[in-house]
Amino acid sequence: MNACASSHRQGKRSAMMLAALFFCSGCAVTQFDPSAPRDFDLVWNYGQPALSEQSFREFQAKAGGQSLDYRVELTTQLARTYSLRNQFTEAHALLDGLVPDLTQASPRAQARYLLERGRCYNSAGENERAIGLFEAALAAAQRAKADFYVVDAMHMLAIATRGDASLDWNRRALAIAEASQDRRTREWASRLLHNIGMTYHSQGRYDLALQYFESAIPLWRVQGATQREFEGRWMIGWTLRTMKRYDDALHLMQLLRQQMEAADQPDGYVYEELGENLLAKDQPSDATKWFAKAYAALKDDPAVRADPTRLARLRMLGGL
Repeated sequence: MNACASSHRQGKRSAMMLAALFFCSGCAVTQFDPSAPRDFDLVWNYGQPALSEQSFREFQAKAGGQSLDYRVELTTQLARTYSLRNQFTEAHALLDGLVPDLTQASPRAQARYLLERGRCYNSAGENERAIGLFEAALAAAQRAKADFYVVDAMHMLAIATRGDASLDWNRRALAIAEASQDRRTREWASRLLHNIGMTYHSQGRYDLALQYFESAIPLWRVQGATQREFEGRWMIGWTLRTMKRYDDALHLMQLLRQQMEAADQPDGYVYEELGENLLAKDQPSDATKWFAKAYAALKDDPAVRADPTRLARLRMLGGL
């Protein structure tokens, strides 16, 4: 048996063990809408995990009289604030502390534990290990009849897998989100459309990617997710450039530039796309100022700094 097959088998075996441990007949039943958020869920700021940690610590200090499920779910989200900062040892330590109580927790609380354990492994590059946990999380969420966490588990399986498998998980999640009676679950649809578009883009199926990116825009708008809508429109422009529709891409990026500058919120990625489109149209002198602006805005961006070649190219094309 080769190493890959052995790893996959271990992942399946782990999922079976988790199922045996968590899905016991004596598990408690949730006492509220299984997809409803907890009070601490409402203060999540995924872009500022350190601030969210402080908030969750405050909830934790007052959680003595709360139910076991409440305390388990709160701790899973506290762990997530660490995994978002790549502090996986700290995240796993918090999750380890929950293990003795998990068989007494509800399927929903178990699902949230499994999701965060899986996210820790996936973010650390151990996606085979994560897949078994996400499968177990999906089973627990289905047992709880918690659509929101069913969709979350499927969306994580789509992230942890590749190609057609990823598309299948995203489509299954999208069908549940669109049919759900729960508003919070329905709001997954915009993210799933975006993710499907990303998968198609990675496969070079740009026409389908464009279709899904465009489908997400009205949903972001209805949700009042202004930044998400802005990013979604950027994805459309990026795809148009990939399709060599440079004039259409330039027009859209100019609209985004006007919007962001009016709000005094410069975005280096928009400047970069303006430069790339003009360069593709053989207008390097016109592109220079946008590459210079892109370099100034992105030189301290962690994602761009992780790619020194890209950063050096921006600097060179910006005449710096």
